[in-house]
Amino acid sequence: MLITLINTIFYLAITYLINGLYLYVVSKRFFDITAKSFRKIFSSHKGSVLVTDEQRLPSEQINNKSIYFFLLHGIILNFFMLILLIFHYL
Repeated sequence: MLITLINTIFYLAITYLINGLYLYVVSKRFFDITAKSFRKIFSSHKGSVLVTDEQRLPSEQINNKSIYFFLLHGIILNFFMLILLIFHYL
């Protein structure tokens, strides 16, 4: 029963941490150049005016509160999981 709880908490914690780290990477403007390039390529095939100035970049769409939410909850769940692991092996 305790092992199942530890495994479930691990899966939840790693999901929170992966989402938080992904949002952190996106917020630091890592994918902005790629997004601009794709918009430029695909808008030129339609023969229309470039719409890159009108659309927001991926880094502008990320809220810093969501990054801290995911990272904080992932760290708290990992800490709780470690306490349960120590309790289990003692």
